[in-house]
Amino acid sequence: MYQGLKKLCTDIIEKINYDERNAALWGIDFEDYKEEILEALHKKLLLNPIAGEGGFDLVEGFFNTPFQDKLVHKIYLGGKTVPMVAIVGNLTGSIHFFALKQLLPRLVF
Repeated sequence: MYQGLKKLCTDIIEKINYDERNAALWGIDFEDYKEEILEALHKKLLLNPIAGEGGFDLVEGFFNTPFQDKLVHKIYLGGKTVPMVAIVGNLTGSIHFFALKQLLPRLVF
């Protein structure tokens, strides 16, 4: 019986297709989307360049910024967040954040 259950679990795991549809369940890996994120950023910045930066570097990872419906003197863990990526200006060092959903709208998370 154990071997049958093990085979069934193995078959199920092999059938899981890690893509945008199940990113909400499994999460997404920055490296899988890095080039697509850079391309989307370049398109967005062509329309609205960040003045005085002389180019930028993409921060290697995601930011998940929490937000609350009410401003209180407490920090709540869990809850609503805005997944983002960030760039750092080459000249000024200023950091600019971009909502991941605006850059890659097809992602579900």
